Amino acid sequence: MALHWLSEVPQAVVKKGSPLYNKGRVWINRGRQNIAEAYSKQSEKDLNVFIKCRAREMAAGAVLFLCMMGRPDTWSPVQQVSVGGEFCGQDFEDAWDELVTQGIISADLRDSFNLPWYFPNADEVREAVEKCGAFEIESLQVCEGVPSMPEEDFEEYIKDPKMFGRMKSNLVKSFVGSLVEAHIGKERTEMFFQVFAEKAAALLPYNPPSRLVTCTVASLIRK
Repeated sequence: MALHWLSEVPQAVVKKGSPLYNKGRVWINRGRQNIAEAYSKQSEKDLNVFIKCRAREMAAGAVLFLCMMGRPDTWSPVQQVSVGGEFCGQDFEDAWDELVTQGIISADLRDSFNLPWYFPNADEVREAVEKCGAFEIESLQVCEGVPSMPEEDFEEYIKDPKMFGRMKSNLVKSFVGSLVEAHIGKERTEMFFQVFAEKAAALLPYNPPSRLVTCTVASLIRK
């Protein structure tokens, strides 16, 4: 499931003055197409390296099973997740903006942080596998509507905006808290996730969340 993590954010995305500089944002979802395409190229490079490494480890006839965060083939790179299904959506972006507004961090410090995530579709995974040339694709599909938590737990969380905000903030902190802390320090990271919880709670009535995510799944046979 970790293959949506990039080895690095494309350097041009965080380089001030670059035409790909992702000013005012910290991810690509519903952002600029050219920035998303830079992420796509980095994802292709990383997937190719990963698949080549697995090929060196495996004997002919062995099976490699992949399951990662993904997106439907009809979605462009700027549409990484569905509305309501974002782990790091508008509330995450708003939390960064709030820290800038309060003078806790500078706008430049916000702009130099970008999430190293890219959710590939089936075509992008297929291209990486075929470029490697060491595996035969037995099956490759996008699975939509995969539950990220039990329905009973989810229904309980969304009854109370404050509880939902804390849950979402803690969940996202478990994913990216170490990255945020490395970027802005421990004390400001605690402030950030408190603000994030508040933003998630405030947005809940206007942006109904979903517990369903999309995964790209593949079964590959070593040639």
